[in-house]
Amino acid sequence: GIKGIPHAAIRNDAGIFLTVAAKYPLSFLNVLRYAPAFTESFDLDALGLKSPFLRNYLDMLALLLQGMPADRTLKVVMASMVEDFFREDAVMDFPKGESVEMMAALAREVTKREGCTSRTARRLASGWRRGVE
Repeated sequence: GIKGIPHAAIRNDAGIFLTVAAKYPLSFLNVLRYAPAFTESFDLDALGLKSPFLRNYLDMLALLLQGMPADRTLKVVMASMVEDFFREDAVMDFPKGESVEMMAALAREVTKREGCTSRTARRLASGWRRGVE
């Protein structure tokens, strides 16, 4: 099933055949019958989730996992991550300094690239909620 496939390999385009089918053929065949779930986004509105705290919490988990808000993360990735995260002995490593340090590291890396400015880094660091194009 899905547990035999790394989260980062799951995607919603034809590249799934390169990242999943070729490398994890048995797991891929086991999950084909649930293919629509692999391409659906984790839709907080469709789930009826109204709590701002829970919506922000799931967005944060999706950002930490995949760098995108929950509604742009595949449903199967979120389900697998939430299942793993809430296991009895689960541990989530987080850098010292928390999210402030993560965003500072992002800004440092982005501004190393020619043509990228601190303004670009700020947009990336603050723009993940609506999705970075």
